[in-house]
Amino acid sequence: MPKTRSALQEDVLEQLQALLFGLRTRFHASLREDTDDPAHALAPMEARLLQQLAHHPDWTQGDLVAHSRRDKAQVTRLIQQLEARGLLQREPDAQDRRKLRLQLTAAGQALQQGLQARRKRLAARLVHHFEADELQQLGGLLARMQANLDEPEANP
Repeated sequence: MPKTRSALQEDVLEQLQALLFGLRTRFHASLREDTDDPAHALAPMEARLLQQLAHHPDWTQGDLVAHSRRDKAQVTRLIQQLEARGLLQREPDAQDRRKLRLQLTAAGQALQQGLQARRKRLAARLVHHFEADELQQLGGLLARMQANLDEPEANP
């Protein structure tokens, strides 16, 4: 007997949860790869913040709060921790000296490049046997799923 739509939806959710858990576990393990001292390992949110600043080097703390889905106190602590480790610095904005722009230091850029290389290896492993058209189709399906989540709640 074919599965109902509801059962198929539950199967998709289970598969996505298992996939996300596996990805998270592997990525978190990779954050500890290059260090013998756990105190020097990056926390997942620290890695995420470095990635965001690498892609948006002119962001302020407010920009990070808005895009990270974390509260201001959490982002402040993360910035302070990364700054204390010499991975980022605050620079006054050229037009508005009251604003501070966050910049990766050379050490932060080097660390981010290593993280990006790990992410690329993980992405390649994840879709190793996929053809280009399958990747394009998957990207479209995932984008539609994200759009569905972003819509106001309705009974599907």
